[in-house]
Amino acid sequence: MSSETSTLPWTQRIVHGFGLGACLGIAVGGVEGALLLAWTGVGASAPFGGLFEVQTHAGLALGTLGALLWGWVIPRAAHPAVFGWLAFLGWFGLGFLWLREGLLIGDSASALMFWGSVSAVAGIGFLLKKTMSRWRIALKPCATFALGLSVCAHGLAQWQAAGLNATQDFSVEPWQDKRPPNFLVLLVDTLRADRLGCYGYERNTSPVMDGLAASGTRFHAAYAQAPWTRPSVASLMTALYPPSHDILDDLDSLPPELPTIAQVLHARGYSTAAFSANPQVSPVYGFDRGFETFGKMSSSMLRQTAVGRIEHMAKRFTFNVILPMLSGGKKDQAKVSDGALVDDGHGHEDSLRASQAGSLNKRVYEWVRDYNGEQPYFLYVQYIDPHTPYRPPIDLVNEGGQAEVPLPQTLIQKDSAPYPLESFPAADAEVLDGLNRLYDAEIAYTDQEMGKLLDKLKQKGMLEDTIIVVTSDHGEELYDHEQWLHGQSLYDELVRVPLIVQGPGVIQQVVQDPVELVDIFPTLSTLAGIETLDFPIHGQSFAPVLEGGAVDPDQLVYSERQGAWSIHAIRRGTQKLIRIDGPNGELHWLEFDLSKDPQEQINLALEAEPNPELREKLQLLEQAAGALLRSRSGKVEAEGDAAAALAALGYMDEE
Repeated sequence: MSSETSTLPWTQRIVHGFGLGACLGIAVGGVEGALLLAWTGVGASAPFGGLFEVQTHAGLALGTLGALLWGWVIPRAAHPAVFGWLAFLGWFGLGFLWLREGLLIGDSASALMFWGSVSAVAGIGFLLKKTMSRWRIALKPCATFALGLSVCAHGLAQWQAAGLNATQDFSVEPWQDKRPPNFLVLLVDTLRADRLGCYGYERNTSPVMDGLAASGTRFHAAYAQAPWTRPSVASLMTALYPPSHDILDDLDSLPPELPTIAQVLHARGYSTAAFSANPQVSPVYGFDRGFETFGKMSSSMLRQTAVGRIEHMAKRFTFNVILPMLSGGKKDQAKVSDGALVDDGHGHEDSLRASQAGSLNKRVYEWVRDYNGEQPYFLYVQYIDPHTPYRPPIDLVNEGGQAEVPLPQTLIQKDSAPYPLESFPAADAEVLDGLNRLYDAEIAYTDQEMGKLLDKLKQKGMLEDTIIVVTSDHGEELYDHEQWLHGQSLYDELVRVPLIVQGPGVIQQVVQDPVELVDIFPTLSTLAGIETLDFPIHGQSFAPVLEGGAVDPDQLVYSERQGAWSIHAIRRGTQKLIRIDGPNGELHWLEFDLSKDPQEQINLALEAEPNPELREKLQLLEQAAGALLRSRSGKVEAEGDAAAALAALGYMDEE
């Protein structure tokens, strides 16, 4: 057999090598995809398509590798030897990448444990190669084996997906007699409350949102639970503080056991749809749960598999090494807008083009066109334009247009200390003014597109009996406290967000007392006719306030930021207390009287001990924040297009 196979014609060696590799890839891809779905839940919304995509890519990858091996690298090798090498490379690639992502040894494994595990994987791979090199495996039996294993993998995936997608019993009865109102939630990413006209801003950035506030209820002191997107939106969707939904860092995805507002309203009989321009809020991280339609991004199993990661690294190597070499060693100059390469000529800018509000609206319009009106709807739309990079497609604020202004080179680093423990050199006045103008222009453009969406809904009669909620996930710092962007502190420019509610039964008023994003879930549930929820949440319904009732003046609002410098903040009335926990256990206190110092420039904790009552309240609220933890978040790392989009927005470090 060995002498015969080693003398096969070149074309036959390529065909046989591709066939053996493809069969092995289909089998490996099926097993890996099924295990990934079982462990992380990724791909549960479309298990067949996701698994088929993984198997196709894995089959093509190992098939191409097999053709190269037998056609050029080891052309004189026997058939079993080629199969042995393919088995080794497939096994080692899979094991190495899973170890690299912490899926087998955990995220906190030491370097010694990691490389020891890699050595063990390599050793097992060589034993596998040695064993398979003795097998005389013909192409037809190999294909039969791959098909059988593929069927088993698809069966396991469907079974796991059925369990993950099973309808939870929320003890919510579908509406019957009186039709509940529609809900339209418009979230503008990275929007500071103080940059809207209705909140006192002098520039005309928000006529549409101002109009909604003028005819509805505007909450003067609404607070996000975190200063960055994923934990903040998770709190909005689950009515839980971050320690209880466990989305605390870049790899966390929403635990499947947690009920969401979309699931509850869907159980009530609502037609549910979401459209998000921010890849942080996507099916990849579990935010599609309860939504019949989730536009913009898909939950791609491929991006989490070994072959998907290898493809991503190959693309980056091609763009960052091969293409510059071919072009004479000169790389395109990148514009620095938020610590990431925004436009490097290789797709980062492309990944953001569809994130403009107008492009997102087009996807919403498709859903609007198909909506039949038989059921009330819950529509969630998340715009991202005020987020960096500040490049408004239409400049509605600056006469003649404002040229793009790069942020200063010294930017926020992950786990950096907040001000006043760390600060960055100030930008000159011209740069700072330019950044503020661009940020305002992004808000104005988003406001204009929001108006177009409202007009489209009105034309179809979809604003009748509709409660509109306008809010944000967090704000943005433009050197208010000597730092930039968001995620690094809990000052009001980052966690005080707009909250406007308008619709039937909602009176025109301004509510001064603080509320939180976690309150939106129970409020909408109450308005939908759901008297009680049979699972614990942190949020409190402010539905009575919309009709003229009062917020409890002693109500506390809570925000936090996890990391090397963890920060916890509490507000009661106009009193605000922030505690910063340093990496070595040191404590730093910040206390502000917002009635006299709304810009948070005078730290009362420097003059006297922080308010003991507020300190106790903060400690109790911090304990309560994690008391409702039901399950740990899954760990998911974005790859491919999702990773490129996140990198362009500044959420991911370049490898």
